[in-house]
Amino acid sequence: MPPVLDQLGEKLAEKWVSALALPGLLLVGASACAAVLGQGRALDAGLLIEEAGHWATTVAHWPVVGQVAAVAVTLLVAVAMGMFVRVCSDGAVRVWTGDWPHAGPGSGETCSADRRDPPRQPTVRPRRRATAADHGPHRPP
Repeated sequence: MPPVLDQLGEKLAEKWVSALALPGLLLVGASACAAVLGQGRALDAGLLIEEAGHWATTVAHWPVVGQVAAVAVTLLVAVAMGMFVRVCSDGAVRVWTGDWPHAGPGSGETCSADRRDPPRQPTVRPRRRATAADHGPHRPP
């Protein structure tokens, strides 16, 4: 039984990382870059590299427990942001695609579009038989 649980744990961790942690890390990283660079210097890669080096030297002087705590807090923030984005994206997809709850058949209620628009009758035209005049003048080959 333990090998099955180990494989299940690996699959869950893989899905967790791909579904929440990576998008959250990208969002947190982009937010940190935006906070450091600001709007006026948004594309200044030199400033970003300089600030990253400053942060790295500052964190290098912290004790190991502080470094581990900083990484853990960063991962927790990334996962929280990933979950937040996931929840918001589900709502946005529902609004965008129009997957709204509506009255089902037999419920006695109608949707607002049904009240607004009269029901349409299908237009079926009877077919007529094609004649020689429909095909134009006959040309010899």
